[in-house]
Order: sequence, then structure tokens, then C-alpha cells
Amino acid sequence: MPVSTIDRPSGMPRKPNPASSPFEQGERHLRDFLKHARYLIQSTDMHGRLLFVNETWQRTLGYDEADLLAGLTVQELLAPEARADGLRQLEAVLACRAPDGASVIELCLVARDGRRVTVAGEADCHLVDGEPVATRAIFRDVSAQRVDEARARHVEAQHRAVIDVLGEGIAIVAADGTVELINPSGERMLGVRAGDFIGRGLLDWPWRMVDEDGGDMPREAHPALVALHTRRPQAEVVIGVRRADTNAPIWIAVNARPLMREATSQPAGASERRDPYAVAVSFRDVTAERARAMALREREARFRAVLETVRSVAVCLDTAGCVTFVNDFTLELTGWRREEVMGRDWFERFVPREESITALFHEQIARGEVPVHHENDILTRAGERRRIRFDSSILRDDAGVVIGTASIGQDVTEQMRAARLKHELIAMASHELRTPLTTMRGAIELMRASSEGRDERERMLVGMASRNAERLDRLMGDLLDVERIETGTEMLRPSFVGVDTLFETAAERTSARLAQGNLALTMEADPVELWVDVPRIEQVVTNLIGNAANFAPAGTTITMTARDEEDAVCIAVRDEGRGIPAGMLESIFEPFVKVDGGETKERGAGLGLFLCRAIVRQHGGRIWAESSGVGTTVSFTIPKAAVRTTGESRTTLS
Repeated sequence: MPVSTIDRPSGMPRKPNPASSPFEQGERHLRDFLKHARYLIQSTDMHGRLLFVNETWQRTLGYDEADLLAGLTVQELLAPEARADGLRQLEAVLACRAPDGASVIELCLVARDGRRVTVAGEADCHLVDGEPVATRAIFRDVSAQRVDEARARHVEAQHRAVIDVLGEGIAIVAADGTVELINPSGERMLGVRAGDFIGRGLLDWPWRMVDEDGGDMPREAHPALVALHTRRPQAEVVIGVRRADTNAPIWIAVNARPLMREATSQPAGASERRDPYAVAVSFRDVTAERARAMALREREARFRAVLETVRSVAVCLDTAGCVTFVNDFTLELTGWRREEVMGRDWFERFVPREESITALFHEQIARGEVPVHHENDILTRAGERRRIRFDSSILRDDAGVVIGTASIGQDVTEQMRAARLKHELIAMASHELRTPLTTMRGAIELMRASSEGRDERERMLVGMASRNAERLDRLMGDLLDVERIETGTEMLRPSFVGVDTLFETAAERTSARLAQGNLALTMEADPVELWVDVPRIEQVVTNLIGNAANFAPAGTTITMTARDEEDAVCIAVRDEGRGIPAGMLESIFEPFVKVDGGETKERGAGLGLFLCRAIVRQHGGRIWAESSGVGTTVSFTIPKAAVRTTGESRTTLS
């Protein structure tokens, strides 16, 4: 029965009894102890019904006297998740099975508010005349302890699970050098079984170790033993061993960290020395990594050897723009010594200030990009300028991080001078020839106008002279156009023009040439307008039609199309001639390159397609030729940024 029911009848005050016997005083002290003890004390009948509980029991579990009077049993308090085990323990207590009369039990009980309370202690049977009449138990509340233990087990399980799935080998070596743990990755890496390895000392294991240079290492130099003896961590120590199963040589990188016990209190003035009780070891297989590094060093050596032999400027810069590599040719060209260049700022030492490319380099390297092709002057030690045409690329490490740039440059100083002289010569010749050519054409036109009285042969000669003068005039015009475009003196004057208008203008200008060859012209254009230098693009389309007329057989059709594509408008001119050899599809856009169109066809100077390419490139597009053996198609693009839609597509025949 509850404590309050065994002290006195309800409502009757306790009377002092100064003459009470020592026995009665002892009983009262025992009851006070049971009532106020810090332990949970209970008594039940042989069916588990609670007869007596102390205040600590009530305070811990939250049940009151009314609950006990209602017949509350210990079985009812068992938590569902631990009920089976609890019933088994209670059954043993109620059956008085303990050989010495007391059973050590642990129960998980449910408090009134739903909390789980774990209690542990001893329980026994109370016998009267040899017969069990009740059980008695004294418990401690071990809930917090069990929670901590469960948390520790959970953390340990997590750590072991992580260790088991880690790609790195993990081992624990005791202070005496005995292996206490090795994970599955370590087993696979070394070709051993944990059962054969654990419990053996590192000095007992029959293996041979070599250092990074291939020399023998004493087993005492194993990083784990060094960490134990020196009490200092060992990091990334590379050693060579052989697998236990295949005897294959492997390289492993070992890390070892000594595990120290918690510091203990020391007498005043005593120095504290803590020895490790074990060492944690991690290791990974770096055989392939080492092989790659060696191969990389070999490739780097070959790369440097190649760069030292080429007659080109070869320079590597770090992300700050400082020189990390420069070949002998660069030093020979500039007159600097290697020690005066390595580690120095390339832009400060070699690039004229007016080039203004230093800030651009730093902006681009920060974005992980660099111009693939660029050209700038560099200064020699004597102050001479050399024009270098560079091809550059970004350098990255194995993790993909930008570490600098590598550049190969050709010295084009003399080529630039020759090109400048050529341009000057062409410009001078073209201008100087224009004046006498204009006079000659005027004279020829007068002769043609006054052709009466001349015979057929004289009229033929005058016509031939007129045609050749026109041809020479076109040649001079083409040369001047190319010169202006290549030197940048020809500025674009863009405006919007419909593609159908371009086609109609080009058809009108070439109508005589088409009629002469008995050729038809078909035009089909999507409804777009171009933002272009109209006379220049008209010149391109006219040249392409004239070029197609040189190859198209009489009675065939030349087709012009304009298609609105995803990012550009593509304009194409196709003939039905015999085609262009595959080897010449690119070279026909070079100056003075001609393909024979037959004896009856007009033959130009080979500047038409060259001029077309220069104009198209100036507009940001590209031009190319395709030939399948029957017919040739020359196409060029205008970027979509210079295009707008106008309306319905049109098809025109002429």
C-alpha cells in the first residue's frame, strides 16, 4: 500500500510518544528512509500489483495514490517496445527463480506523461512461512545514462559504417604496435584479411618497405610507429610495399595521428607528459597517381625540350602575368638572360605601354579565358619593337583551376613590313594607273562613237580595247577595295535593306552577262532585312552571280536563296556547272586563284571571291563553297543581330 496509508489512519494526527521503544524508533527511521530515499522503491503482490511505492518513485513516474489504489500493475507500465523483455524479467522475479533470492533487472517504464523511464536495480521475493507473498525492488533511474550509451553506440556505429565504406584504408595501432582494426578498404588495398592482420605487431609483419626513391626503409620507420614514439602526426608519407596476396608492388600515402588520453590532474610543479594509447592510421593507394605524376613530368620534359628547339616565341605565365617558362629563342630574340626574365612581370618587361593589354589579360584570366589568337608588339632589351602573332591557351591543374597561360608566337615583323610595302605599292599603282586608264577609256569610247567608215576588223579591235579597258578598270577597283578593307580604312556604312531588293539589284546588274550565256536566274528569299553596307553586299551578290555564270552551261539556271536560320541569314548562289575540285574549295577565296571555266567563259584576275570574303568577314559573317561534282554552291552568312523580319517570302524568276 502507498506510504501515506501505512503511517497512520486517514485524518488521525500523529501523537508524540516519548516513551516509544528503540524498536519502534528504528521502524520509524526505516520508514522515513524508504519514504525519502533517492532510489525508486516498490513492492508488489505476486501478480505484479503495486502495494507500496516511495516518494521518489511517485515523483519520477508521476503516478499517485489513486492509481495504486485502482490496482495499477508493473506489467501495465512496461513500454511497448520493451514489453517482451520486461515481462520475461518480471516473470523470473515473480517465480522466485533467482538462486540467491535477488534478481538484477532493468525495465523500460512509461510515465504518466508518456516519457520513457529506464530503471535498473535488484528485486526479490518476500517469503512468509516459506511461501512468496510479495516482491520488493529498489531501482535507480538510468534513463539519461542509457540515452547517452545509446547515443554513443549510434555514433560508434556511424563511425564504423563510415570507416567501412571509406575508399581510404583505416587502421588503429595500439601503443605496443599491435594492429587493433583495419577496414575493408585497407584489406583490399594491402591484399590481406583482417583476421590475419589484427592482433599482430607491425614489427612482426613480414613485409619490405621502400621509400619514395626506392631505397629500403626499416620497419621501425613506419609512420604509425614514428607517430607513437614521437607523439607527432605524420602526414602524406609515401612508402612502397607489396600486396600480401599477389606480391604486386604498390605505393601508399600514409597519415598517422597519435591518440592521447584525457589530461589528468598533476601535483603542483609536476610536468605533464601524456603518452599516446594508440595511433589512427589512414592510407590510400597512390600507385596510379604516382605513375601519372611521373608521366606528367616526362611529358613536361619533352614539352620543354620541344619548345627549346622551335624557332618561335614560347612563354608561360602564371595568373599574375609573371613568367614561369621562356624558351631560348625568346631570349635570343629579345636579348635578355633567363635569370632576368623568370618570375618577372611579362607585361612590364616586354609589352609597350601603349598596347594596353595588361588590364585585359587580368580581366580575362579571372574569367578563365584568354584570346586564342592575338597580336601585339614586344620590346627587346635594346628597345627594338618586334611584332608577334600569338596562339594562346589556358593552363589548368588537375582540379580544373586556372594556373596560367601558355603562348606560342611567330615573329611577323618582317612579314608586316612586306605587307605594308605591298599595300603601299598597290595603292600607289592603282591611283597612278587610274588617270591614264580614264583617258584611254574616253578615247576608246570616242572611237566607238565614230565607227562609221571603219571596216569590221577595226571595229572588232576597238571593241576588244574597250572590253580590256573595262576589265583593267574593274581590276584596279577591286585592288583598291581589298586594300581599303584589309587596312581598315574602309568603314562600313550600314542601313536596312530587304534581301529581295538585294537580289533584284544584283539580277539587274548581271542581266547582260546572263543573257550572253543564255542563263536563267531563280531567286527565293525569306522575308528579312539586313543591317549592312548595302553597296558592299550588293557587290558580293553580283560577284557571286558573275562567278556562277562563268561555270554554268548555256541553257541552265542559276539559283539564289536567302534562308532565315537560327542565328544568321544564309545567302547562297548555285550553278549547274561541272563543279570545283575538292582541293580548291578553300583556295578559291585566296587572291589571284582562278578555276578554268572553259574557253568560252570570261576569265578575271582571281580577285572576285577574295573581295567577297573580305567584305563578308567585315560584316561578321563567313563564306564558303560546296561542290558535289555537278554544280557549285557558294554561301555566306550575315549575323542575326543585323537582321529583321519584313513579311512574306518571295520567289522571282528571270
